[in-house]
Amino acid sequence: MLALDVDVTYQRKPLEAEREQVTVTRSGADIHMPVCEIGNHIARLTGSAEKSDRVLFISHYTPWLKSVLTSISEFRAVKEGWDGADALPPSQGSLDTAEMLATYLNNAPFKPVFSVDAYGRPTFSSNAPDFYVHLTIDDPGQLTLFAEIDGVEHFADQIEFNGRKAPDQLSIIL
Repeated sequence: MLALDVDVTYQRKPLEAEREQVTVTRSGADIHMPVCEIGNHIARLTGSAEKSDRVLFISHYTPWLKSVLTSISEFRAVKEGWDGADALPPSQGSLDTAEMLATYLNNAPFKPVFSVDAYGRPTFSSNAPDFYVHLTIDDPGQLTLFAEIDGVEHFADQIEFNGRKAPDQLSIIL
């Protein structure tokens, strides 16, 4: 996945002009949605216009990613009891984190299923022979990981994730 610094002016600025396709960055004020489609790629701005940690992530727009981003978008409108019982709605911040995490998982060798649990926590899970992973977004920017790979269990909680880079704890699955 390619990470580019975002130009903080309103002027378009091509980066890496020698590349076959010139990438254009814009200020955070120009990007109105958390995730934007750019041809067959998606882009997400992390950080804010006031901070110096603005980064634009670009990832190939696969059918899996499109499906997950659509599902996340649908969960933005749910209210308490969305499951027909008493499920809590996910926070907008947690769904933002889910979008960022999906761009990383898009490049993983497995394609997990996205869902939201009854506590309103977005999750990604995958189950195959000798491979199980369950990622939970506990709060915006905070993950819990449980995985069993070839019979070895891995667990980590309170993993900080701001979208700029994959946390070290995710290296076992990415």
